[in-house]
Amino acid sequence: MHCRPFLRDDFAEYRSWYNDPQLNKQLGPMDEEWLEYVLNDSDGEQLCFFEKSRMVAVVGLAEDPHVGAWVISDIAVNPALRGQGIGRRALELLLKHPRYQYQRVWQAYVMEDNSAARIFFARLGWLCVAEPGAEDPMYCYRRILDE
Repeated sequence: MHCRPFLRDDFAEYRSWYNDPQLNKQLGPMDEEWLEYVLNDSDGEQLCFFEKSRMVAVVGLAEDPHVGAWVISDIAVNPALRGQGIGRRALELLLKHPRYQYQRVWQAYVMEDNSAARIFFARLGWLCVAEPGAEDPMYCYRRILDE
């Protein structure tokens, strides 16, 4: 598996993943406004993950300087490949990527109704450090990398 920044040419295929009701419910809708935002975002980035030449996952990432952490904003796996460990492999690659090694703390925010994502992070050993509340309707998962 390898990754690179999301490109405009990736959009048609990525958008087709959102025909899947589960993915569309959690991360959708996927539209041109999203594309323009991620292509011009200076604070975060979207990364495409490939196995061989096939795009298998897309992960959103931003740095939170207030807590000194990388924050995963979204993980989307090609719905046709769900359940094959692709999300886990993409996350493992991301956490080991030399470009992101200067931060040891990683966080992910998960909507309250996204039980699949909550199970995903818990199985990978991420700790739930905050539950939904009045100020923030999301769970916060955290992983601190070994030195």
